[in-house]
Amino acid sequence: MDVADGLANGAGGTVEKIQLTSHDSSASGFVWVQFDDPDVGSRLRNQHQALFTGEIHDTWTPIQPISRQFQVGRSHSAQVLRKQFPLRQSTAKTIHRCQGDTLDKVVVDFTTTRKEAHSHYVGMSRVKSLDGLFIRNLCADKISVNESVRDEMSHLRADRCMPLTLYLPYLHSDSRYHITFLNVRSLHKHIDCVRHDRSLLACDVNLFCETRTSSVDSSDCYHIDTFNSVFYHGISTRGCRSHYGLAMYSKRPILMSKQPLTLAEDSSHGSAECLLTVVAVHEKLLLTIACVYRPPNSNMSHFATAMSHLLAEISTIQCDDASVQHHNVILGDFNLDWFDHSTKTSMSEIFPGYRQLITGTSTDYGSAIDHVYTTLPAEVIQTFTTESFFSDHKPLILSILC
Repeated sequence: MDVADGLANGAGGTVEKIQLTSHDSSASGFVWVQFDDPDVGSRLRNQHQALFTGEIHDTWTPIQPISRQFQVGRSHSAQVLRKQFPLRQSTAKTIHRCQGDTLDKVVVDFTTTRKEAHSHYVGMSRVKSLDGLFIRNLCADKISVNESVRDEMSHLRADRCMPLTLYLPYLHSDSRYHITFLNVRSLHKHIDCVRHDRSLLACDVNLFCETRTSSVDSSDCYHIDTFNSVFYHGISTRGCRSHYGLAMYSKRPILMSKQPLTLAEDSSHGSAECLLTVVAVHEKLLLTIACVYRPPNSNMSHFATAMSHLLAEISTIQCDDASVQHHNVILGDFNLDWFDHSTKTSMSEIFPGYRQLITGTSTDYGSAIDHVYTTLPAEVIQTFTTESFFSDHKPLILSILC
């Protein structure tokens, strides 16, 4: 491979060493270059084998100056002879090859005879700031956009506008009452994440399961400003922190809460744990809320018995004011996939008269194991699933018309 070919094609890479020699008359007038690529200059080294004596290494390539003669002046009568070495220290690549690069400084040359769609954008967007961008030849008449891309962008802007897919409670807090349920995968570990979650902080009531809290934790360990809280810790075994536990945060004072079901081994209803509370959504609507967690290995027959006990507890809560509507919401992680037809059948028998509102996935694994059962009329309640980066479950948001 010739040196000129190597430099033109970028095969030589960077130059490691340049050696100027004058000690040998036979080698004088040469520049000796050691290239990274040993194939570059191999032809020249073979042609000048006689020069490799003394201190000249056999990996060095001899570069001779090139002479060019040309005429100058109006009449072109003056003759000029220019002699120089055909070397220029540089690093370059094509615009196509640099896609994906992020560089501090770039010199871009757009000289071309044809239009190449989006090449100007690619070339000029490789640099971090405009201060590091240097353009030799812009060739503005060659700036081009692919027509298919232009048409697609036009359709996206005009015909395919989509609404925001995530429901944000803080945008509707004036007209809606919000209740959120989340399998938090350890409130003990993720309390700081909860404290900084804007959607959770905008809700009126937050319910969590698998909290992994303990009675030995300090009273301020799980405090969240503007919220009142109540905790039902899981049953610890062998001195270890329990994987279970329930928690409720409410912006209004918690007037009533109880735990009708626990996961204690000696409990007759130990196939699920539950938190029960009552909230006044507004002056004409009272809501009994049950937050349930059912372990994956819970026996279905025992679970059905436990839910029957829960429904009996709920039925004891009555409102004396006939002008106030009283409805129930039972929500939680049931570890039963709603996409399984058998789940729909069994849960409709366990909760007769209730509607299940979650029909999409509630986990990152594509399952719907978190449910919401209610007696509220469809026109006053909406349910949404949003995202949580610290849990593989999605927060379930109940939005109730005030």
